[in-house]
Amino acid sequence: MNKPTQSPQELFEKINIAMKDQVSLEFIESTRTVKANTQNSERCVITKIKEILDGMGLTYQEAGSQQSKDFRNVGGIGLNIEIKKTDSTVIFFNDTLPSEDIYYIVIFTGKQYTKTPEKNIPPQLCFMNGVEFLVDSEEWIKECKAYMNVMKDTYARGENKKKLTGIISCYPRHTWTADISSLLVGGVNSIDYEEKKAQREAAKQAKQAEREAAKQAEREAAKQAKQAEREAAKQAKQAEREAAKQAKQAEREAAKQAKRKSGKEQTPIPQVVE
Repeated sequence: MNKPTQSPQELFEKINIAMKDQVSLEFIESTRTVKANTQNSERCVITKIKEILDGMGLTYQEAGSQQSKDFRNVGGIGLNIEIKKTDSTVIFFNDTLPSEDIYYIVIFTGKQYTKTPEKNIPPQLCFMNGVEFLVDSEEWIKECKAYMNVMKDTYARGENKKKLTGIISCYPRHTWTADISSLLVGGVNSIDYEEKKAQREAAKQAKQAEREAAKQAEREAAKQAKQAEREAAKQAKQAEREAAKQAKQAEREAAKQAKRKSGKEQTPIPQVVE
């Protein structure tokens, strides 16, 4: 199999450039949900992105309804893209937690404040890897997932589920969301998007370096433990050989003493001649 000529990250960057060139602010504003018709606006967004991917000559598989990763294996190199269109600063992931193998295109339709127009946030596109949503949240996410597993084991699966009375049942699921206010250019809580992106990248690299350092320390500890184990085995072997040597020596010494004793017992008493 031929090695891909570019990484998913590199291809995603090219798609970003194409989208910024072909998606206007007017189009973004036009996708704002009207009369709660969310599906219609989402279809418009998906259709537009399909046109861009097709125009770039990229292959892809589309996800089924209500499934994550709207565009899968883009370009045949394992790039997965999820599209999020939002009229507010909060986006919903439902029960699919963002991860490193999913790249996100967020279409924010803008927000206007009638009484405080200085807080207005313009329509815009955001491009990011799933890991960027998880910065500073990794620890409590682990705890939350652990608690959810306890809930599932208690009420939704296994023997405990069979013990529940009545005809109704439940299956608890996460609903993951993210407030992207700090990622938006012009948001009241934001800084310049590129600066924020650089900060996220630095945090990601620091986290990666931390993981690598932990792995290195683990490898070094394993190496030292293995070396100590070999040394202990070597010393045990040496002690075993020394004990065997001493036992052999004691055996020879005992044999000598037995022989000397036996010789003395067999020596005849000389007869006196008159």
